[in-house]
Amino acid sequence: APYGVTGRYVVTEENGSLVETFDATATVMGGAGGLHTTGLTLYNGEQRAMNMQGGSATVPYFNHHARRAELLWAGIAAEGGTFDAHKASLMGSGFSANDPATTAAHWDESASDARNGVRIQDKDGAWKYYSMASDVKFLTNASDTQYAAYCFNLWRNAWHIMEAYRAVCHAISNSVPELTWFAFEGNTYKWRSITGFDGPAKGEATCVVFKKVATQAGSNAVDPTDKATSIAGNRVELLVSTALWHGITTQVSPSWWTSGLVFTEDDGGNYEAFMQRDQSLLVKTPTGEIDSTSTFAFEDSYTHVGATMTNGGGYARNYHNDALMLPDTNANKTGAGLHTYVGKYNNFTGTAASSGKRLVRGFRRGDYAYVTVLSPLCVIAGNAPSYASSAVAFGTCVRIVTET
Repeated sequence: APYGVTGRYVVTEENGSLVETFDATATVMGGAGGLHTTGLTLYNGEQRAMNMQGGSATVPYFNHHARRAELLWAGIAAEGGTFDAHKASLMGSGFSANDPATTAAHWDESASDARNGVRIQDKDGAWKYYSMASDVKFLTNASDTQYAAYCFNLWRNAWHIMEAYRAVCHAISNSVPELTWFAFEGNTYKWRSITGFDGPAKGEATCVVFKKVATQAGSNAVDPTDKATSIAGNRVELLVSTALWHGITTQVSPSWWTSGLVFTEDDGGNYEAFMQRDQSLLVKTPTGEIDSTSTFAFEDSYTHVGATMTNGGGYARNYHNDALMLPDTNANKTGAGLHTYVGKYNNFTGTAASSGKRLVRGFRRGDYAYVTVLSPLCVIAGNAPSYASSAVAFGTCVRIVTET
């Protein structure tokens, strides 16, 4: 559970009305729901994926996320006519600072923008609104002053696997109209169609799903304004949204390690990209440096894609012909904005290899909530595959073992 809160308001529907019951023992977001919540390196994650051949462990494994992301957004662009579908008015932009829910209107049942945020009742009972991309400081313990952003950046995803899809299926099968709060599995949800896309009215699970979770400030919580007056027991709410495209979630927070697309970086900070679209041909990504005249094993079995990209970050204007995740040339990394061109950001910010050496940079899709450039097509290649952090969730594919 996030810091500084206790319990959850469990929501049920009775005689057409939503009824809340506070459960002091319930968790705010529930269990991991099939996603990792402990640090795991790309290197070890790929080894787990390989061990799943014939295995029986009920843990997520690495699907081909890079290729999936390419097809997802190519399909969205073809159907909706834009790569910039992550606007709040369309599919939303994840839990970042791009489109925070920081007014009462954003939380209203009729609000249609796909926004995310947290709000806290202050000492007078009035709502204080915050972006999930910033840490809300309302605890008396100085070491525990982080709330929403810390939760979503470093702990776990706000959505369980298939949760949004199950929620909207429940709504459609029970004839719940758009922008109407309904109860499902103890939380409050609503949905809306997406302009330019075939949605539930035509039998397609393409829509935005909103989830609202309510809890209480804990015993050591203080008013975030004066940092002194107790607000223990006051209501705290989280609002999260995600889009579905034909049942596939498009949300991107937190960032994900992705197998199949890796980068090499030389001593001059130059990046080269290599992609393997067949999961059965993936090799475990190495973690150390090699001489600049040597090659890594994946270079012999992966396809070399992308022009040489230099260290740095910026917005992309175009795609590379062989990999939608990359800009077509290094020059196109700059000069655009979040909602300009393809609304995509590249972040190649690793420390260059030692003199005369080359090393590997893992690929992460998405970014942390506090990064305002977060978009579904954000590419990060700043960390070595040996880097582990629970900020990194993993692919959406799981092996499910049932017992009778």
